[in-house]
Amino acid sequence: MKEFKGEAADGWIRGQINLLNLGGRNALFPIEHWNMVERLAEGLSRTNNSIEGWHSAWNSHLRSNPRLSVFCRKMIEEDKMWTDRVADYQAAPADGIRGRDSKRKEKYIRQDANLLTLIAEFNDRDPLVYLRACAYHLHF
Repeated sequence: MKEFKGEAADGWIRGQINLLNLGGRNALFPIEHWNMVERLAEGLSRTNNSIEGWHSAWNSHLRSNPRLSVFCRKMIEEDKMWTDRVADYQAAPADGIRGRDSKRKEKYIRQDANLLTLIAEFNDRDPLVYLRACAYHLHF
């Protein structure tokens, strides 16, 4: 029964692609931009939460239409802060870019380790079992 459901879902998805005439179309963004396997293997973030956080902080420092002098002053402050942060990282890379006192949560470290194990076993698993295992480890 499970195999039938999988085949039916696969057939429905393929039918929608054909119905909407999307079959020969390239993806909007290249796979390299959204595939997180390499980022995970390199120990990099799987999300853009840090960028969203930076935008939120930046917007909180500036009102909607700041004067040019205020904008320039904030840009200079931001540049100095990031120059200092990069210098700290270069001096002590083991502390990470966040600094010594800011560590990743243990649950995300464990989640990454589990996903790396799954990636290593990719060729040895049934595709549906593999996807279910990935989905299990990506719940938040």
